[in-house]
Amino acid sequence: MPVDYLAIAKTVFGFLRKPLKAASRKLRIWWFGLHTRQAPFTEVKAKGIVYALLAGDVLRAISYRNADSPHVFIAALRRSSEMDLDPRVFVLEQIGETYKVIWKSDRLCSTSAMALEVQDVDGDGNREVIFEDQSYGTGGGSRSLWVYSTSNSRLYSVTESLNWQNRAGPISPEIEIKPADAPETIRVLETVAKSHGFLQPGKLVDFDAAEFSVQRWHKENGTRTSGTVRLHYYPGYPPCEASVVAKLQTGSVNWVSFFKGPLVGYEKLNDRHFVAYSAAWSYNWVKSIVFDGQSLWLGSHCKKGLMSFRLHDSRLESYESFLGTALPEVETVELDGGVLILNGTMSVPLDALTRV
Repeated sequence: MPVDYLAIAKTVFGFLRKPLKAASRKLRIWWFGLHTRQAPFTEVKAKGIVYALLAGDVLRAISYRNADSPHVFIAALRRSSEMDLDPRVFVLEQIGETYKVIWKSDRLCSTSAMALEVQDVDGDGNREVIFEDQSYGTGGGSRSLWVYSTSNSRLYSVTESLNWQNRAGPISPEIEIKPADAPETIRVLETVAKSHGFLQPGKLVDFDAAEFSVQRWHKENGTRTSGTVRLHYYPGYPPCEASVVAKLQTGSVNWVSFFKGPLVGYEKLNDRHFVAYSAAWSYNWVKSIVFDGQSLWLGSHCKKGLMSFRLHDSRLESYESFLGTALPEVETVELDGGVLILNGTMSVPLDALTRV
């Protein structure tokens, strides 16, 4: 029986077609990347093109090419004027001898200089636009890395956010990746994010270290403001770097309350300290303290009512009213016999307080 060389050749070609096509594509992408390493235009010229179309203040402009298009693209960071804080990222595509906007971001939150770059992050020969944004306040914040693909017109992002005013909450940021339905892109996004300083290891908590005394207090006691609490002793004076907002000495214990921090007892004779109370919300720091011989009486910032702490049985109590009268936010607390003087004007007998 004669050998059918044509059939054999077709079979072999069928097996090799996809690998050869993939190899050809990779070679073409490599060759394209090699010959387009230099931007089509200088940044000065790219800025001029963007300004002609959008006006305003053009902070950055980067021209680039994609393997799947004969056109030139420009990624730009632009705000309405030098006086305005409304930056957006724009992507322009060449059409004929001019350009048009094919995509723009939402208004960014950051008021500082932001990263903007263009690179082929997934190796398909088409470059992506990469930029960062961040927004921070006194109680929390977030930062994001954005990747816009001109080849599929999709926007991807990694966002790290942390609410550090929640003293009972996590100390490492929450991670959100969008969209979550593109696993291949997520792997690429992870690599890009790491190269930009995102997705870094969180701080390891050592509950026996004074640095993490607040975390230990909340791990053991939750967010309670009344009931018996567990105390843990650490060597030395408390290492908190925040300013002291209230302090009191009672016998062998020096009581110190820190700004946006805990109430700490320091035993000078034993050279050790412990967290007596840590508010779940950092703005509820203890700002006034008085001692009646057994219990500390505490006024808290941004919180109405009183608290007390009794060291000999590690007991917290909270009070919101007495004789049906609501207690105000306590700026100052003094003791006159068996009567607490709140804010210099309100007299509250100790035996008339109603617990929460």
